[in-house]
Amino acid sequence: MRQNASWLVRRAEAGDQVTITVAGRLAAALGPSAPRAWRQWAEVADLFRRPRAAIGKADRESLDDAPADPGRPVSRGILDTSALIAADLQPLPGEPATSVISLAELHYGILVAQFDDARAVRLARLVGLQKRFDPCRRMGP
Repeated sequence: MRQNASWLVRRAEAGDQVTITVAGRLAAALGPSAPRAWRQWAEVADLFRRPRAAIGKADRESLDDAPADPGRPVSRGILDTSALIAADLQPLPGEPATSVISLAELHYGILVAQFDDARAVRLARLVGLQKRFDPCRRMGP
């Protein structure tokens, strides 16, 4: 490790999680210091091209398809749970992030899934999001 310390730090700075062991047991973990809360759309777009478990007819009928126009450009935004489970979310401008609350709701969705295939799809979506995002705990820089 002494000979590769600089390389390991560069890997961690780039976002890799480096595990350091001594005699086969975990001694330390080295990772990025900056949170990965905000991402470019291209980094997460593939998560929204996956199929998702079907929602009920009553749920589908209660959705409002009219997009809201905030009247000004947005550079950052939190993806709420409805966006995270959408099957056909269009590319969004700026940098999206997700919240602790939305990830908790996705965990709950896995627990209450009635069918194995729905549970598998929900789990795949959650794992993909967790690999790419550290959830925002507060708004701001």
